[in-house]
Amino acid sequence: FDIVFTATANGDFSGTVQVRTGDLANPGNDITVTATVLPDPPSIEVSTDAIAFDDVIVGEQPLTDTFTISNKGEVALEITLIVLGERVFTPVPTRLTVPGGGDADVEVSFAPHDGVSFEASLRISHNDPTGQQAGVQSFF
Repeated sequence: FDIVFTATANGDFSGTVQVRTGDLANPGNDITVTATVLPDPPSIEVSTDAIAFDDVIVGEQPLTDTFTISNKGEVALEITLIVLGERVFTPVPTRLTVPGGGDADVEVSFAPHDGVSFEASLRISHNDPTGQQAGVQSFF
C-alpha cells in the first residue's frame, strides 16, 4: 500500500498509521511516519533581457530605464549586479535581497563620456539553486 502526504505548509510533521487485520493472533501494527516540508528555494525571473537607450548629449542628464527582478520562490533571493563592459551604464542598487514571492526594481542609468555607441552586459549573480544564468544587455 502507499501512504500519501500532501503538505499545506512548511515544517515538520509526524503521525501514526495503524494497520489492522481481522486475525486475532496478529491484529496489526502501528507505523510512525514523519515528513519535513522545506520552503521553495529562491527562483529568479527578470522582466527583460535588453535595454536600449535613446540618444543623449554628453554631459547632459543621464538617461534611465528600469527592469524588475522577481523571486518566484519562498526563500529570499540574494542579488549582486556587475557591469561587464563600458562603465557608462550604472545599475542601482548593485546589491539587493528580494523576499520570497516579491519583486524589486533596478534602475539602470546611461551617462556617456564620449559621443560614440556603447554596449555592456549586466551580470546578475544570485542564489537561485537552478544555476540559471541571468543578465541584461544594455546598449546605445
